[in-house]
Amino acid sequence: MGFWMNFFKRAAELTLQTAYLCVAGVVIIAEAPIIGVIAAGTFVATSIAKAFTSAPEIQNPNISMVESELNKGDIVTKGTANITQEDHERVKEELGFKDRVTHIAVAGRSGTGKSSLINAFRGLEGDEDSAALTDEVECTRRIERYPDPQCPWIVWYDIPGGGTTEVPDAGYFEKQGLYVMDCIIVLWADRFTELDLEILKGARKWNITALVVRSKSDLTLLNTATRGKLRDQDLYERNLPQARENYIEKSRKSIKDNLAKAQLESHFTDENFFLVSAPNIQQMMIKSNDIPEAKEIEGEAASSSGYGEAQLKKWWEKLQAALERVRNKIQTSPEFIDEKELIARIFGSITETRYRK
Repeated sequence: MGFWMNFFKRAAELTLQTAYLCVAGVVIIAEAPIIGVIAAGTFVATSIAKAFTSAPEIQNPNISMVESELNKGDIVTKGTANITQEDHERVKEELGFKDRVTHIAVAGRSGTGKSSLINAFRGLEGDEDSAALTDEVECTRRIERYPDPQCPWIVWYDIPGGGTTEVPDAGYFEKQGLYVMDCIIVLWADRFTELDLEILKGARKWNITALVVRSKSDLTLLNTATRGKLRDQDLYERNLPQARENYIEKSRKSIKDNLAKAQLESHFTDENFFLVSAPNIQQMMIKSNDIPEAKEIEGEAASSSGYGEAQLKKWWEKLQAALERVRNKIQTSPEFIDEKELIARIFGSITETRYRK
């Protein structure tokens, strides 16, 4: 089929070219008859040969597959990217997806603290063997998979930061396979960027739960409250309450303004916004020592395909109780903002919804 389509295309081109040749040939033959006849014969012979022998043009090696999937109606289109069901299954297999497990990606610009946040949720120090690698510069070069040591039905994915020469913003959502995730944490620090909005747009189109989380809140509060005099503890404590109030107000306004410009404000509401710091989350997770270890829950697993509903409910109740006790001990500190709420959302409703699918 490709050969004949190419042949007729070439034939049409030949007809047009011949018409031009006739006009030019009148002039050439009038001046130099022999040269004109030879040139015309050579041109026609060459064009006919190309029509029969030239290979069909290939614009994209996957285009025939994409067209085939479109005809079958088995393809989902996001913007200019065509993702097939085959793509879904391949990416899930590569990322180690499992049934009845909540797969959570932490994505966003480079340098926002994605690896540190994952370590905090997992209750690990940065220098522990199973901790995600952290550094001052972007150190995540590929997608890294981290099972949660305290909750065996949660797996974290550390996504390479965008906005670098190695990981450009263009096509970030598709290239990083975010369309297969159950939940995406869009992490930002100083500025809410176009990349953050593109991730949220992708999450909306793929109906994926997305949480907008501002990280490094502790550092911002420290700098704001001390006005650069970082070692002045008295100044910090005196100005912290007002600095906290201003920080919350400005952060939420920035998020809402950016979402409004991108026409996303109706899809992502206040319950999707969180202001946190990784050390605070880490403190809460480590102190919640009543959380059962993964191996204890695995021993009570109802089947090899997942964990029984009774075990899952029991774990949630223990987690919430432990977090509440920790929160009560530190609730007077204005350094904590939305840490407890974010932990409850991750380890509560999102995990439960995914488990019941």
